[in-house]
Amino acid sequence: MNGWPHPEWCAQDHQCTVTGTNPAGQHRSPPMRWNTAYGSLVAVRVQDLNGRHWMELRAHVRLGESDLATQEQASQLAVQVDLAVRRIALRPKPSRQAITGKAKPR
Repeated sequence: MNGWPHPEWCAQDHQCTVTGTNPAGQHRSPPMRWNTAYGSLVAVRVQDLNGRHWMELRAHVRLGESDLATQEQASQLAVQVDLAVRRIALRPKPSRQAITGKAKPR
């Protein structure tokens, strides 16, 4: 045991870099893949040893044939992905009172 137990979702293989000798290691989930009408999405859940969580998201998207169409699609896609991530990741956190019905003790 290395002192940093793996969370249940961790791949616990070469994808996870948490070892007794790597203080900068990360727990990493196996890649999760969704095939879509436009290509695919691949997501990996990550947690560092300070307890911070994030997700790496990779999108494979088929684009148009012409350079002009491809550039326009790529630009719109980048903006719309950013807006979608912002809507979810930067959503205001509910207050403790909204969750429990009780105010935070002082």
